[in-house]
Parts: sequence; structure tokens; C-alpha cells
Amino acid sequence: MELSICGENSPTGARVLWAGDRRACGRQCLYCRECGTVLPLAADQLRPWAALEAGRPVNLLWPGRDGRAEALASLAARLVSFGAGEVRLTLGPASVLSRSDFKSFKEAGITSLGVAQLAVWKDLDAALRPGDPARDWWEGAWSMLPEALAVFGPGRVRLHLVLGPGETEEQAVGAVQAAHLLGVRPLVRPLRPNPDLKFTPVSQGKIYRILAARSLIQSGLSSAEQMQFNEYGQVIHYGVAVERLESVMRGGVAGEDLLDCVDCENFCRQREWAAWLEALEPAGEPLAARMRRLCDINWEEAWSNSGRVFRLGKFAFNEAEIEAEAGSPYAMIAAFAPGADDDD
Repeated sequence: MELSICGENSPTGARVLWAGDRRACGRQCLYCRECGTVLPLAADQLRPWAALEAGRPVNLLWPGRDGRAEALASLAARLVSFGAGEVRLTLGPASVLSRSDFKSFKEAGITSLGVAQLAVWKDLDAALRPGDPARDWWEGAWSMLPEALAVFGPGRVRLHLVLGPGETEEQAVGAVQAAHLLGVRPLVRPLRPNPDLKFTPVSQGKIYRILAARSLIQSGLSSAEQMQFNEYGQVIHYGVAVERLESVMRGGVAGEDLLDCVDCENFCRQREWAAWLEALEPAGEPLAARMRRLCDINWEEAWSNSGRVFRLGKFAFNEAEIEAEAGSPYAMIAAFAPGADDDD
């Protein structure tokens, strides 16, 4: 099994190891081709690499296009025996694995499992993978989660959800809710466009609203069913009193656990990802700034992601017309945002 390492460590202190031939991935997308800090790791270098700064966690990525689960379990066991710290595995668009595979992973020393998704809903995922052997990965990934939970337990299984290719906020929040109900930790992050995947980058307002919904769901304060969405799939009410939402926003919604969202797209961009999160929600910023970001609306993004672009056909996007038609969907949030204390 071929091995590659990332030349930069995660801001969490974890090292990143790619297991398998990166050329075997069916997509061969630009994310892998442009990684300048990927270094090959020879088999006889695994022991000294694992022993280096022994005890540090290792984020192990396996796309699953080549090799077998048994080989991966053997690799994890060697990492542990060579002195590596906690081994956290993330599965890419691989063959669907069984509970027995997960048991072998756990016995080998893997402490948690992540499943990476390219899209939050099935049809969009399929559209992004034309001719890709992993076209049916979406359903397979969801079917693996209960099996993985039975082995690793609640809190030890992650679902990586990327945002940007065309989902609505309602679809993203629904996926977060579904994962949470299973006992899976839902992690979300934006996907960067490239010449192979052309789409408009996700806006800060959209991802921030989804992160706020995620915080409320994970804390048990609200649910996707309690929240309200407009015809464009945008969150217009979080299903909680203003004071409760304000309290959550004060504490921040871009949690450090999002740094565990490591997969092929950000394999060599962990520091860039950490900087993006810091820019999204700077530490110690006033509540009013966070509420304004929560209310930041990109109407063209909402219009196209809701599918209206297909229903309207020949009609072009008209921001003034759409906003006038929809009114002020963020009235509930915006009504109290100006009154927030800028000095808190």
C-alpha cells in the first residue's frame, strides 16, 4: 500500500497520512494534482515517521480505491506499535465496508472513524460524479454509519459534509439533523471550486447560518423540524427564543471540532482551513458582528441553489425582484441584531 504524508501538520497538532495510491482515485481532480506539500513515505520510513514526536495523533485518510480493509488495519496496528498516538481514520469514496471491517480497525488501534461526503443530498452528489465509480457512494456512506457506531460508539464517528456545490440551507441542516439523531458528529466545511468542479463559492452568511443550526441541534436546543425555512431553503427561524439564540451566538458556533474535518480536498490545507474558520468567526468579536453575519444574504446563491434557476428557465436572476418578492425573510433575526451590545 502506497503512503503519502502532508508536509504541514494540522493546527491541532495531528499529522496527516494518506494510505493508498492517490492516482487510483477515479476523479483525478485538481485537489490532489495541485497539492504541493504531499511527500511520498517509503515503507521503511514508516517506523521513524510514526516514532517522531511519539504520542501525537495521526489523521489517516483512505480513499478506498485500492488496497483492502485488512491492509489498512495492518497499517494502523503498525502505526500504534511504532509509537504514534491516537489514530483517526477518514474514509473517502470507497467500497462500502462492513461491521467486521470496523471491528478489525478498532482492534488495530483506530479510535474514531470519519466518512467524507461530497454533497449533502443524493442527486447533487451523483451530478458531481459523472462516470465516477463512486457514484453510488452517498447511500453507501449513510448505510455504514450505524455499523460504525455499533463498533466505535457515539461521539467516535464523524460525517464530513461539504457545502457549496448547490445545496440549500434546509438540505444541509436536514443532513446535520439526521447525523445527530444517529449519534454521529456532523462536521461541515466549504468546498473550494476548481476547474474540475465549477460552482460559486459558498457565502459566509450561508455557512454561518448552517453552523448556528448545527450548534443548536447538537446542544439539544432545537431541531430541523422546529426551524423554519423560506421558499429558497434559507433558515428564517431557528425555533428558539431570541435570547437563547443570542446566548448561543455569544459562545460561538465555529467549533474547534471542525478542524477534524480532514479529507482529500483539504489534505494539505489544514492551516488554510484553520485560518478560514478564524476569519469566519474571530475570537472575542462583538455579538452584533456575529448577528450581522448571520443575516448576510446572498440572494443569487439562494435563488440558484433552490432550483428556481431550472424552473424559471429563460428568466435571468434579478436580485431586486427576488428580494421584493420574498420580503425580509430574516426579520426575526434582524429585528434584534441592531440592538445587540457592540461593546460586549
